[in-house]
Amino acid sequence: MRIGFLGVALAVALALAQRSSSAQPSPWSPDGSWIAYVLTASPPPASPDDPVGWFFFAPSVGSADSPPPAAPHETLWATHPTSGDSVVLDQVGGMLTDPAWTTDGRGLVYGRLLVSDDLRTARFELILKQSLDSERILAAWPWRRRTPTLDEQARRCVAISSSGSWVVAPDPDAPGLVLIERPSGRVARHLDNACRPSWSPETDWLAFVRDSDPPRVELLDPAASEPLVLATLPGLGPSGFPSPFWSPDESSVSLLVPAGPPDGPFALRLERFRVDPPGPEPAWLLNEPPAPSLAPDAAAGLAFLDDNQLFLSLHGHGRSSQIAWLRGQRGEVFKRFHPLFDTSALHRLDLNPRPGPPLLAVRLGALARALPPALCRPDDESLIPLVPDADARLAWQRQLHQTLTALLSTLERPVPGDRSPPPQAPSRLPLPVQAAEQDSAWRRMRRIAQIGDSLLPADPPPPSLPDPQRLALLVDRVLYPGLLGRTAEALQALDRLDPHVDDPDARLRLIGLRAQLTLTAGQSDRAQAILTYVDDETSRSGWLLLERPGQPPRAGDPYPGRPAWVDQLRAWFKGVQLAAPAPPTDPLSPGGAVPSAPTPNAALVPLDPE
Repeated sequence: MRIGFLGVALAVALALAQRSSSAQPSPWSPDGSWIAYVLTASPPPASPDDPVGWFFFAPSVGSADSPPPAAPHETLWATHPTSGDSVVLDQVGGMLTDPAWTTDGRGLVYGRLLVSDDLRTARFELILKQSLDSERILAAWPWRRRTPTLDEQARRCVAISSSGSWVVAPDPDAPGLVLIERPSGRVARHLDNACRPSWSPETDWLAFVRDSDPPRVELLDPAASEPLVLATLPGLGPSGFPSPFWSPDESSVSLLVPAGPPDGPFALRLERFRVDPPGPEPAWLLNEPPAPSLAPDAAAGLAFLDDNQLFLSLHGHGRSSQIAWLRGQRGEVFKRFHPLFDTSALHRLDLNPRPGPPLLAVRLGALARALPPALCRPDDESLIPLVPDADARLAWQRQLHQTLTALLSTLERPVPGDRSPPPQAPSRLPLPVQAAEQDSAWRRMRRIAQIGDSLLPADPPPPSLPDPQRLALLVDRVLYPGLLGRTAEALQALDRLDPHVDDPDARLRLIGLRAQLTLTAGQSDRAQAILTYVDDETSRSGWLLLERPGQPPRAGDPYPGRPAWVDQLRAWFKGVQLAAPAPPTDPLSPGGAVPSAPTPNAALVPLDPE
């Protein structure tokens, strides 16, 4: 990570690109050269999601000496989307609001909530960051709410006006916003129950939503006495929808709202309201929303490409997620896609303000702040995760693991009409019999493997790396090359993973995976010898686990039934139509060593990745 150049970058004045049609808070710098975002540290997953146990369908099998997780904290990052260089702008043991760039691109404004060790007191500070070593506290006050939390951060965020003279921030006393005058730091106005602020692109007018009954869209001139009500919106619905969008000429404000009954199928409208004189304008009609119904915790992302095109994402609890590329004033769907898989929630979309092919910064995952943004190109649906540090890399690995698990459950036999259960493999790496060229789930798995493979560092993980990170990298060095057909590389990675696997069931699965990869690489005799050992060990009432060289065999408890994956391996071996193997010249014994990576055989050609 480079840190020296950011101070220079933040000090360069840059004008807004024409594509940016609103001053609502966005992670992109005005010239599109930086993305600023907050990451919340999350504890390591529970045992079923252990990076090794996950792979072998086993309980936690990592080291019991792993260090305890660090105390929760939030970090403000800035990442250069082209080079991937990242810097830490702030880190607190409390909470941070999403940042807002100043209009000239010289700095960032954000809020931080500092909580005492006993959680009894808290202090909110409004910060202007203009370089790595230049920080100004614009305002500060005690946080008087009973629970010290920056709740609903997507709604009650920080936003700075185009001139830089005014800032809105979370109200310390009650739900809502406060309007702060710069540079004095004076609180000029309390906006009760206000949320989703958006400043006009050129002048200091603030559009926001008043969370009242019914909700209202209001417009405020800081010099005026009272806000102007642009519209009343009965049944506005969930509060996770984006802030209002200003038109480039500031003549109108648009707001995404649900349409239809709250308890039934819904549609979406993009309502547009004239500013002077106030009144409704023809609305966008979004006829094909990405989900059939709207859950109470639904949230949406919205980004304008131009006056006639926009990108929309929507998700709710238990609902599938997609990005819709809409064209025309009636919301015709040009294309609809998910860059990973539709079980991964899409929380927000932010369009790069640079001219050229559209590039979206997307927040994914069950928790919007657990993952950094990923860059998504709508043209080819590609996804490039931002990885500022090792913790973020581990978070992306977990997200890809969850996605692959969901995809694996959709794999079916390639025989039409076959209703038998899907084949089972000893690990999350599917058997070739589970894949078919026409199977979209398999092709998507290969695509996700390409994303995961790009996250792997060039060198093997060093022993000094904390256990969760090292084990996750060791697993992924088996998984992704295996999915992409690089079998010899996967076998070599399996050798490095082997010393870290102690659970008896996971050890047996590891041996079955070695048989799977060895046969895929064309070493049929060696693969057959390994499978024969697995057959023997799972057929006896009490079994001996194959141990590592130089260690005595260890007696195990009676195996609780022959696992289905062993029979599936045997059936797949037969399906490859190998000749009956001769007795191996170096038969495996309980104290013998597992074969090392074989030389690939051209007779068995792995599937090429997409």
